Amino acid sequence: MLEYDLTPYIEQLYNNITFETVIKFMIVYFFIIWIALLIWVTKDIVNRTTSVILQIISILIILLWTPLGIFIYLLIRPSKTLFEKYHNEVEWNLDVMEWIIEEKNKDFWDALHCFSCESPILPAFKFCPTCKTELKVDCKWCEKHIYKNWKLCPYCGEEQNYEIEKIKIIKKEVIKKSEKVHDEILEIVNHVKHNEEKIKQEKTAD
Repeated sequence: MLEYDLTPYIEQLYNNITFETVIKFMIVYFFIIWIALLIWVTKDIVNRTTSVILQIISILIILLWTPLGIFIYLLIRPSKTLFEKYHNEVEWNLDVMEWIIEEKNKDFWDALHCFSCESPILPAFKFCPTCKTELKVDCKWCEKHIYKNWKLCPYCGEEQNYEIEKIKIIKKEVIKKSEKVHDEILEIVNHVKHNEEKIKQEKTAD
């Protein structure tokens, strides 16, 4: 393996360094830092504000007062980026909406009680878990689920009178039973008549 002695090259480089070379290096280094700061500040201020005036002032501070301008810029720039402001605003709006929804739900739950025993109930309940009262029925017109104590169906607008409906159902059942009894009586009468005619025919034959 070959080994290189760098000492002569280092000594030659050290001997060639002059004050003028150092000054040139410092100037080049300063311009590199200046351009880098200018690019970074331009990107940073655009991400922090939409104000064109503030953007121009920030760029001019770096352009004219580097390197002290960077400290001035850090003092005057907005503390948050546009994305952070938007994110915070969205979070704040979500918190407000959540609070409003909770308040509405609270009012809703406070208002929702069994119409028989006044116990708190949920919208999905069909029967009261406390008093076993039937809470929901089908609208007799549109057949949608509605609460039993509602006088009007909110879906079709028809009045709900379940007492009259029960009376109608009972009447129908009574009529059906009456018709059934009537048919049975007619059947018995016809059977009796048939037996009487049969007896008369037997007597006539004797």
